[in-house]
Amino acid sequence: MREGDYAAEQFRKTRLSDWLGDQLKVLAQKLTIEHSKLGVCHLPAVIGWLCAGGIQEACQLLCKAGDFQLALLVSQSSTPIVRQLVLKQLHEWRDSGYDALISEDRLRVYVLLAGEQIWESSTRSINVCEGLDWLSSFALYLRFLPPSAPLDQAVAMFQQAFESGQVTPPVVDDDANMSVFWQLLMLYCNPAYPLADVLNNQGITANMLDERDVWFIWTTLISLGLPRATPHLASKLVTSYAAQLDRLGLWEWSIFVAQHLPAGRSATIRKIVKRNITRNTTDVATLCEEEKRCLHDYHVDGNVFHCARALHARFSRDWSKVVTWYTAAEMFDAAHRILMDKLAPQKIVSREEGDLIPLLTALQEHRYNIQNWKQEGAVYFSYLHLPSVLPQGEEELESVRHKISTTGHLLNNLPYTSLTEICAVNMMGLRTCTLLVEVWRALFGDTENRELLLTMKTFPLPSDYWINDIITKLSSDIVSEEQLDTMVH
Repeated sequence: MREGDYAAEQFRKTRLSDWLGDQLKVLAQKLTIEHSKLGVCHLPAVIGWLCAGGIQEACQLLCKAGDFQLALLVSQSSTPIVRQLVLKQLHEWRDSGYDALISEDRLRVYVLLAGEQIWESSTRSINVCEGLDWLSSFALYLRFLPPSAPLDQAVAMFQQAFESGQVTPPVVDDDANMSVFWQLLMLYCNPAYPLADVLNNQGITANMLDERDVWFIWTTLISLGLPRATPHLASKLVTSYAAQLDRLGLWEWSIFVAQHLPAGRSATIRKIVKRNITRNTTDVATLCEEEKRCLHDYHVDGNVFHCARALHARFSRDWSKVVTWYTAAEMFDAAHRILMDKLAPQKIVSREEGDLIPLLTALQEHRYNIQNWKQEGAVYFSYLHLPSVLPQGEEELESVRHKISTTGHLLNNLPYTSLTEICAVNMMGLRTCTLLVEVWRALFGDTENRELLLTMKTFPLPSDYWINDIITKLSSDIVSEEQLDTMVH
């Protein structure tokens, strides 16, 4: 191993030991408190502090208990010559049988200081890690068993120990699944360790439907620059946790999680929004707090919410809202098609054409992006903006006459297939004829009736309307101009 590699390895081992010490100090403090009770041996607390790397705390505890010789040995535990002398002393005690007179807890401390885990005394077998959790045992392997071993060797020795039953294995709830802490330690020691094993939900909780910790571990590993998961594994983690949040009603957080998908992000977000969108608003500017968070913090496209509301409106057959939300979502062609097929003819027949004006006005601003706008939407827009009160000036009357004539002619471009469409077109044709007659009389009085009828001939009118008979006779030259005046008046 090169010098730079050895220094980096020792640095990683020191960092890991310090982290383990921080985790195990709480347990050591708890054992110290128990030792303060009358009649409780202080040696288990000493081992707890040695696991946490608290050499000074262990020595203070020994001195407080009057165990000065052992405190001196512990203070020199990092010295190789001390370990050799302690190991030699253990051999002499075993050969002479004096170790039978020493308590098991004290022998465990001596065995640990000698850098051994298992020691066969003259009367019994001493296991330093007996009764310790796996994290404490692993800390002892890093610090004492032996202390100079590289990180990967210490890990391999500990793995061999728990596989042979010498230490408590790092499993979850006495199950065969390895703890996620152990998996993370393996990844720390070996960056090539399979990430799928680390991100296994079985190593964290017995509840297989709880994906919280797995997802947070994954995002933390990404932020640390560790190798990313495969697209399949990443998709599984994200979709599982997003689905869990969605089931809990935290759908805005589900969208945040879904934004970490490697592929299919937009489709997943749209599905979440469709399931959870608020439907009790008709104002485009009105958003709930969750939607505001998605728009401002997660930068979700606002059209996703408008399309979802349009979909819910379609299910309830509220076509006015469908047009409103499609327009807000900038789906102008879809809004125009719904308006022409489902709404406009019905509103004309029911004499509720005023409801169409705001819808058509919103689409009029984007008319260049709408297919067949001139043949359909523009015709309704022009018809609904015909004046109900005639102007006074002759020039304004002439402009209105031209607009009415043009609109009446364009009514022929509207669909004329269903019964509702036929009734709507005929009603608009009748109103246009009435307006044209009023404007004509204001302009020409009782003259120019022939040209009036020729203009009205291009309007769509009911087949039984009386003007059709006059137009037919006029076009066939059956009646004279005087007879025509008589029939009109």
